Amino acid sequence: MENHMKTNAAIDLTVVSSRPQPCSNTVQDIEISERSSKEAAFLELLSEGVSVSEACDRAGIPRRSVYARRNSDPAFRRQWNEALEMAADILEAEADRRGRNGWTEDVYYQGQIVGKRLRYSDRMLIFRLKALKPEMYKGIS
Repeated sequence: MENHMKTNAAIDLTVVSSRPQPCSNTVQDIEISERSSKEAAFLELLSEGVSVSEACDRAGIPRRSVYARRNSDPAFRRQWNEALEMAADILEAEADRRGRNGWTEDVYYQGQIVGKRLRYSDRMLIFRLKALKPEMYKGIS
């Protein structure tokens, strides 16, 4: 019997004023909002491992502007540094993948693909070992 009972959903009867509200968006507010969204796009790109120049180009921000903002705004500088740490994590994972798991490469003979081979990067392993145990691997190049 309980399965057949219908429940009434609560209805929000908040009174909404029909009078027009003053617009709070000034030109300056819009400029700040646009700048904020561009800076957010810049920081997102930076966190993905994109260079500062490319992130600026793709976000539509002059390079000098982000450097000026970083130098004048401690909160933006912190966000920038966090983005770089995230990018470093991505790049470290890629170095590990190339060193441990390798990648597949086409093998050509007379201009035709005749097979595939698995390649590894000893150099990536060396870099990771030097980073993780510098005292042990400092002399290896």
